[in-house]
Amino acid sequence: MTEEERPWGLTDEAHPELFDIRGRPPTSLKKPGQLPEEAIRKYFEDGYVIVRDVFSREQLDPCKDAINKAVEELAQKLYKAGKIKNLYSDHGFNDRLTLIEEEFPGANILLHKIGHLPEATVWLPLIDSDEQNGCLEVAHQGHKTGRVGEHLACYRDTWYVWITEDEMEKKLEIDPKTDFVVCEVPYGGVLLFNNLIPHRSLQNKSNKIRWSLDLRFQRPDLPVGFYGLKHGVLLRSPSKPDHVINWKDFDGRDKIQREACVEDKTADEFSTTIQGPWMTKWKIAHVNRHMEGLSRDKGATWHKP
Repeated sequence: MTEEERPWGLTDEAHPELFDIRGRPPTSLKKPGQLPEEAIRKYFEDGYVIVRDVFSREQLDPCKDAINKAVEELAQKLYKAGKIKNLYSDHGFNDRLTLIEEEFPGANILLHKIGHLPEATVWLPLIDSDEQNGCLEVAHQGHKTGRVGEHLACYRDTWYVWITEDEMEKKLEIDPKTDFVVCEVPYGGVLLFNNLIPHRSLQNKSNKIRWSLDLRFQRPDLPVGFYGLKHGVLLRSPSKPDHVINWKDFDGRDKIQREACVEDKTADEFSTTIQGPWMTKWKIAHVNRHMEGLSRDKGATWHKP
């Protein structure tokens, strides 16, 4: 593969020492809520750890309320535009969006584009997640080589990238038949895993929506994964013990995003396709409706408040 042919997301570098137990930062003072030693070691050695009872149900209620509000706003918008004939107001958190989706396929995609859902790796389900309703599956010790596998764009009818089993075996030394672990996380618990761990959601075979939050933490002095469209959020600083988190700039469209995001004034506000710069980071192996939209718009549409 020549340098011209190489996807810009691909590198031959390997740094396992940054991700295994050698990458654990030294700690001199135990912080409130810090994980027990065995959980910390599991995170670095296995690449993931499930932590139960991190939040109470009462602490997570505001998250569910925010989702209900976002679904209500979406329903009203679709109803007023004549896209759906029923608001399904007698349904709630578990199934309302499913019914809206049946009448207007792609309604769930519009929630991503509205930008009201929290998307700030900590995986936090808002119900008891299990194999039946589509919990996550992760590759045990998928980080051990310290390498990034080559991804492909885009998977089936989604805007997601994927990695083949052959690539996982060859470059990451993962056996897809034995190394994937089903991670059932109860409501109030979280799944922690690092950014080299291959992971996937299982199919939801239940009759309830498996809502979840995806929270990503990193060193604040390193680039964030928003492709220059948005800044990250500083959550705490040792030098500023009274630091106040600034969610306002993150939730809205800041200067960088306004300048970098290509606006199409004639675009359909009810379009159920999503485009973003991650699609061109990797080799295009499958062109679907999302990829076709990227070639036309040349912009990012996954978050347009």
